[in-house]
Amino acid sequence: MTLKLPIDAVITWVDGNDEAWLQKKSEFPGFSQWELYHSDTEINDPRFRDFGLLKYTIDSILKYAPWIRNVFVVTMQQKLNFEYSDPRVKVVYHEEFIPAQYLPTFNSNTIELNLHRIPGLSEHFILFNDDMLLNSPVIPEDFFVGDLPKDVFGFKPVVPVYGSIGSIDINNVAIINKHFPKHRYLHANLKNLFNIHYGFSTILQTILCLPWKQYIGFKSFHVPIAHRKADFKKIWSLEGSLLDTTCRSRYRSGNDISHWVIRYFRLVTGQFLPESPRTFKYYDLANIEFQDLQQDLLNETHSLICINDAPNVDIKTVVPKVASLLADKYGQVQFK
Repeated sequence: MTLKLPIDAVITWVDGNDEAWLQKKSEFPGFSQWELYHSDTEINDPRFRDFGLLKYTIDSILKYAPWIRNVFVVTMQQKLNFEYSDPRVKVVYHEEFIPAQYLPTFNSNTIELNLHRIPGLSEHFILFNDDMLLNSPVIPEDFFVGDLPKDVFGFKPVVPVYGSIGSIDINNVAIINKHFPKHRYLHANLKNLFNIHYGFSTILQTILCLPWKQYIGFKSFHVPIAHRKADFKKIWSLEGSLLDTTCRSRYRSGNDISHWVIRYFRLVTGQFLPESPRTFKYYDLANIEFQDLQQDLLNETHSLICINDAPNVDIKTVVPKVASLLADKYGQVQFK
């Protein structure tokens, strides 16, 4: 197989238990979106918590996507507690690509909205969270065909809940309605709107949302996302002031814009090719069925899986069981 264009992987990662990181955070007091609306202690914020999946995320990429050019691990001056001899694995610190006026930042939206500035990053890249893994061999065309990213187009109303990503997503959709009105772009995109690969439920949700004159939300999946740097630059050119405001907020808030707006831009303008969501699988640590996960890992049922953290997880019981399954799947990683 001849790779027609270079593709990198980017993984965002933070270890909220790291003492140096906690000290830096204490020097810039503030509240994350989670902390504003929940009574949980700071350490229980799942957005800052690391439970050891990163090494398996990297391992899964190296094992099942050997065509990936580089694997950039993005973090705030944090050191990996494991080693890789593969030179493609590169740690990138925030100050290497995020403009100085936005630092230090504890806002995931700031980090993700500036990923296109990573030195040496290819035009086409795949964004992973540190809880996302490849579960079976994949090829470049699973993410990009020519210049176009693969994606699933579906409408779904945004549900705004305090402390949830819904309030941020409303802002994303508002930008899309401002620049890409539904009445102008929908008809030109019909061939991508009702693709059979999306499945019945996605198509049905889309049909039910059609009567609204404006976009009221897009269906999203917590899986790796194929991105192009040019699309980041486009959104910055359209709404630089709003993105600047987001990036100056050290902690994530309901006033933010997220990188999802870049994906929505591609969907409504037709700059993508349809794919099936049947290759995705989402597991929630708070309600995980270990047997289902084990069978998925053994049989490689889904090529992309996410094992998402949640606030009400019995860390001492659940995490070791998941780690054991992943170690069996991907092999042990050499620790320092």
